[in-house]
Parts: sequence; structure tokens; C-alpha cells
Amino acid sequence: MSHLTSLIWLAEAFALALTLTLLVTPMVIKGAAALELYDSPDEDRRVHEQPVPRVGGVAVFLCAAVIVLVLFLRTQPAFILPGPAGDAKIRFLAGAFIGSALLFLVGLVDDIRSLSPGLKLGAEVIAAAIACFFGAHLKSVALGYGPGIEVGVLEYPLLVLWIVGVTNVFNFIDGLNGLAGGIAIVACATIVVAAAALGNFSLILPGVALAGALLGFLRFNFPKAKIFLGDSGSLSIGFLLALFTLHASVNSYGATLVIIPIVALSVPLMDGTLAILRRWLRNVPISGADARHIHHRLLALGLSASSTAMLL
Repeated sequence: MSHLTSLIWLAEAFALALTLTLLVTPMVIKGAAALELYDSPDEDRRVHEQPVPRVGGVAVFLCAAVIVLVLFLRTQPAFILPGPAGDAKIRFLAGAFIGSALLFLVGLVDDIRSLSPGLKLGAEVIAAAIACFFGAHLKSVALGYGPGIEVGVLEYPLLVLWIVGVTNVFNFIDGLNGLAGGIAIVACATIVVAAAALGNFSLILPGVALAGALLGFLRFNFPKAKIFLGDSGSLSIGFLLALFTLHASVNSYGATLVIIPIVALSVPLMDGTLAILRRWLRNVPISGADARHIHHRLLALGLSASSTAMLL
């Protein structure tokens, strides 16, 4: 399969995901408004002034999933070679879809009627376990090229911790117009470049399609939000970014170049870590909410909401 053909298919995936999301998101906005699924500006930590629909994840997740599924049926040989290794990659992608679909549904229920933090955490652990069962792995870690250091029996505890942690910190960062979506697009770009450079071609198409869907969503989320991602979006997208950044960074020795996922998700990781430490030191529930996230502090320094999102 020629490189030109692969590039055409990737451009098609991006364009189709972008276009489909541009078409579907207005329908989701109207549906959410009809059902009164609003995020109201009733707390100090919220920076919007008017009620905004909060189920944007419906458009992003469904549009990206449809495009990836349809195009993979056409283009699979270009990105996944037949054989045991290819079967393992397909199995991994199936686990990623099932786990993200679970969190999408849990997040959607939470957007409609609030769920307890414990229930959402349990769902995240189950989704991470599904990904592990279907082939997600973290056999060794490296800072550069080479076999790295094997993690041994810590593989699955570390993997579940990473997936659940990234899913939650990405959910934390979703507090400003365009912020979560913009950071996710940067992470998708990192996934695509890393996957292409390291030969993990099976992740290029999902990364491109998700970036296209996110860009289409940003048309309605930035600079003035007509809809928010909601937990249906932030949980499912955070889960996918956790898996894809990790597996796109696996080198030819099977070691994960850990600097790639850490840098790609540096803003939510830093913000989430600080939030957890802050709440622990203040002896308040870690799952609670406050107005001390990085974007809140930048706003307090006088930056506009748009400037803060662009900066981060």
C-alpha cells in the first residue's frame, strides 16, 4: 500500500470526522436544550454566565467512532498487517472502543442525572481492566531508545493507575471553553506523530479521526461555548488519550518511551496532581470541585478566558 494512498485515507478520515461533527453537534445542542440538560453558572468555579448544554461528548465520541469503524473496514491492510501481531492490534483497539464506550455511557448518565464519584471511579477501573484484558500493556519503560526497564508484576497496577489517573485529570481540566478540546487535539497530534515515527501505524487513523471530531466540536465550544463536552466526552476522550499516548510511544524493543505521553498530557497531569495534593492538604474530598485549577489562577491574574485556553 503506497504512502500516498495512506495519506489520502488519513485526510479523508480527518475531513469526514470534522464534517460529521459539524453536522451532528447542532442537533445535539437542540436535543440537549429540549431536554434541559444544561450546565448552569451556579457555582463560583464556573466561568460561563449563561446555561450551556453539557452533552457534547455525544457528538465527538459517536462521530469519531463511526468514522474509525467505517474507514478501518476499508483501510485496515494499510495500517494493520495480517498475522498474529495485527490480530493483537485489532484486539487492543477493540478493548479501547469497549472501554471508552462504557465510560461514554456512564458519563452520559452523569450528565443527565449526577452519579456518585465512587460509581464513576468504579466504572473507570472496569474500563481500564477491559483494556488490559484486550491487550493493553506496559511491559517496560524507557527514556530513550532501547529495551528500557521491565516493570514486571507492576505492569497492570501501573497501567490501571495511568488510565484511571489520566481519565480523571482530563475531566478536571474541562472547565474552560476550548481548553479540554484543544489539549486533546494537541495530544492527538502527538499520538499521530509518535505512532508514525515508531511504527505503531494502527493508532494513526483513530488519532486523526478523533482530532477531526474534536476540531469540529471546537467550532461550537470556542471562544463562546454553545455546548460543553460534559462527562460523556471528558471521560471517554480521557480514557482514549491515556491508552493511545501510551501505545503510540512503544519503540521497536517493546518499551514505552514515557516522556512522550507525559509531555503530551503535561497540562492535565500537572493540574490534576496539584488539585489532588491541594485537596488532600486541605482535608477535603479529592473528588470535590474548587476554583483553584490552573485556568482559574490565570483568569485571576487578568487573562481572558480565550487567552488562558490558548496559552495552556
